[in-house]
Amino acid sequence: MNKKDKGAIHATLALMVLVWISLFWSVLLQLVRAEYTGHFIEDCLMQANLAAMVVDPYHYGREGELVFQDAGETKLLFEGILKESFGAEENLKKLGITEPIVLQEFRVYEVTGNGTTESVFDSQGVLHTCWYDTGTVVKAPDGTVISESALYARIEVPVDFMFGIRVNAVKEHCVDIKSGGEDE
Repeated sequence: MNKKDKGAIHATLALMVLVWISLFWSVLLQLVRAEYTGHFIEDCLMQANLAAMVVDPYHYGREGELVFQDAGETKLLFEGILKESFGAEENLKKLGITEPIVLQEFRVYEVTGNGTTESVFDSQGVLHTCWYDTGTVVKAPDGTVISESALYARIEVPVDFMFGIRVNAVKEHCVDIKSGGEDE
């Protein structure tokens, strides 16, 4: 084997190593971006849940119970704040979010002395209401036990990654009116 052939082999191997290193770094950066995007989505969801917790001051003054003024208005407020939380469309594209965010489920729990009212909005925005007597253990879909008035939301966010891979990130969060969603 002459020197020219050895140089070609070394150049080919060096090129292959560079391609593998580039591919490794690309995948690593996509994983970091995916983790950041996941945290960003969770933060936006939590922020919208907390900001939508507007209670009826008149009911609180009369009864001393923290309830929401209207479940439909609470949902509209949540959707507006969620859209604001995610920010401008060009910022979302940088994170790979090119499709609209889908509100899969939104629940409003109102706990009073008589029991718990659960107002459930499905993905089409249809309202279903359930009533539970005092003493009945009511749980949100994420397993949170409802002891105070609370909001629960589940959203789906389509995220595009490298090589045309799309992942539908589904995030859910429940926050009650006293703890603000913090674990006790």
